[in-house]
Amino acid sequence: MTSVEYLQLKREYAHLRPSDFRASLSFVSECSLSGLGIFLSLAASTPVWLTGQIVLAISMWHWFVILHSCGHHSYFRNSMLNDVAGHWASLWCTVPFFPWRFIHAKHHTWVGWQDIDPTTQGTLPRALPAATQAFINLCWRFWIPVFSVSFVAQTFWNLPRINKLTRRRAQKAKNAFSVILILAVFAACLYAFGAVFLRVWGLAYLIMLVITDPILLSQHVHLPLESRGERRARPFKPFEQDIYSRTLVFPRWIAQGIFLHFNSHTIHHIFPMVPHYHLTRIKCRPIHSFNGIQWILTAKRVPAHRLLFESTAQTRTRL
Repeated sequence: MTSVEYLQLKREYAHLRPSDFRASLSFVSECSLSGLGIFLSLAASTPVWLTGQIVLAISMWHWFVILHSCGHHSYFRNSMLNDVAGHWASLWCTVPFFPWRFIHAKHHTWVGWQDIDPTTQGTLPRALPAATQAFINLCWRFWIPVFSVSFVAQTFWNLPRINKLTRRRAQKAKNAFSVILILAVFAACLYAFGAVFLRVWGLAYLIMLVITDPILLSQHVHLPLESRGERRARPFKPFEQDIYSRTLVFPRWIAQGIFLHFNSHTIHHIFPMVPHYHLTRIKCRPIHSFNGIQWILTAKRVPAHRLLFESTAQTRTRL
């Protein structure tokens, strides 16, 4: 895609802006879905409880997508409403909102540069100790969701690391607020409800993490990312980010009902200003676009240390 073609597409899709009505409808719907999941999870019947856990897990994933859109100011039109909704969403997916927004903005600026982008620095090609390699390969093979937990903990909960990237005291205060909010709410819930809270929350959160691992890893790993080294780097413009991102294609009921089109990751990088509830209206064929189920099954046959710490340029493996 050339810059001229991109400008033409931006004009064509300029009407796909955040809608307070769509966002409000989405927010109320997700609150209702979460409420249903909690209600079913309180049932004494094991099948009903399990159904509630699955519903709540899907809702948790939806809140993560909403947090993502709020971070781009592309959920509501109003910035304050995005901040409020983003923090509410953070309580369900346990991703601190202000650190997420701060780091994710840098990700969109530096995507493609593996050693500059703060979300890919941890996967720089390197040899791993044998024990670490065996552990992550085992977890990846058997769907043990350590990858998203580790990524979120190191990237969005690690305040010392995050605060090194900014000198602004206001940003550091915001980062601390988002982290403390989640900790305080969870401590209050555990104190007030104890084992009941764990029964409602535990399995649902685990299911959400199992869903999250392959989807998050699919977005940028095992692609021929650039490394600055001694070179002078410049940010890639949105229309240049196609080659550095991957999109997974699922049946519409999965893409919409479970992922809220978060799987259309390349399109999001090219048009980051478009809300997730408008992404299906963009007609664009990404370079790295694959059948989602086939990609996950293929990726599961690749050892995690290769998937994470090697690129297609090194291995000539096309995923």
